Amino acid sequence: MRITRDRRTWADSFLETTFAHYRVDRLDAEPEIDVTVAPFEADLAGSVKLDGRWWVRPGRVVFDSALKFARWRTEIDGLDAGPLRVRIAANAPARMVFPGETIYSLVRLRLAQEGLLLLHAPAVTHNGRALLLPARSGAGKTITAINFVRQGWGLMGDDSSILAPDGVASFIVPFNLRFTYDVERLLGLRFDRKKRAEIFLKKCLGLATLGRITLFSRIYPWDVFGPQIVDTAPLGAVYVLLQGERPGLTGPQRPDLFAKSVLVNTLFEADELRAMLLAYCYVNTGSPLKDLWLAFERQMAERFARATLRTVTVPPRYTPDVFEMIRAQAQEDLAGPCGTGGSSTRVPGGKP
Repeated sequence: MRITRDRRTWADSFLETTFAHYRVDRLDAEPEIDVTVAPFEADLAGSVKLDGRWWVRPGRVVFDSALKFARWRTEIDGLDAGPLRVRIAANAPARMVFPGETIYSLVRLRLAQEGLLLLHAPAVTHNGRALLLPARSGAGKTITAINFVRQGWGLMGDDSSILAPDGVASFIVPFNLRFTYDVERLLGLRFDRKKRAEIFLKKCLGLATLGRITLFSRIYPWDVFGPQIVDTAPLGAVYVLLQGERPGLTGPQRPDLFAKSVLVNTLFEADELRAMLLAYCYVNTGSPLKDLWLAFERQMAERFARATLRTVTVPPRYTPDVFEMIRAQAQEDLAGPCGTGGSSTRVPGGKP
């Protein structure tokens, strides 16, 4: 992926840090996703307009997006085949938002077209194998992943990871931790005065507005857990975390039903991509993209068939005993010789 901007602003720090772990100095070939962030005049001739915000024609879509004060327009060429050529015109607040909305959507789409499934699931490693932890927001996926890493396990991401035909690949992005967490205690470290003051002010703002304004603390895992970041590992187990009154673990699940659950969890996080594909395929009924999610689910079920699949119920109050229940079962499921796909690959210094 290549991202070219018309100018650098204070808001671009979000774009810089979101993908910093994967940044390279140069590309050896033309990018599969080529993004230009700058004002532009969209060519809407020959397009079908849908719902007042989508303009669609074969291979191309233009759409408007909004989130609170953020406003941006996106134009994408090359949807059905070939590299994606993208233009984004965004106001200042949108430059803090579209990296996690539009850019993630493009990455998820391009990976899926190659049979690489970007899941809304942290991944950790033990004994050379990966454990995926799909969950909805607030169910404890970040705190579970971090607790595993503090126990010496490898880290492949606290929010998302990639399920490939031969295992799991990392998708490391900054931790976005809620103000309700004691971040220093959670991560097992102590910040400098500037970072502690920032976290304190965000907590005060959240409490003063009764949670209506929630500012996350952005922590860069390559700075905190660099030596424990793992690049790739064969899949060993998948635990779906669900909230409930009492903690508990189910036995192994059917891969096809498990895949449906994990797909729905992923679609919750792919609002923009899901809506874009619906608009595009509504007009272009012969597009291969109309079967993207069906292929996604089928491939996931095939790969899950080689792993141990469990559902974990996590109570509203996450305690050390809850984590110990998860850890003990996971250590048992990942025991024994490493499966097919080779041993895990640790990235020196946490940077690929």
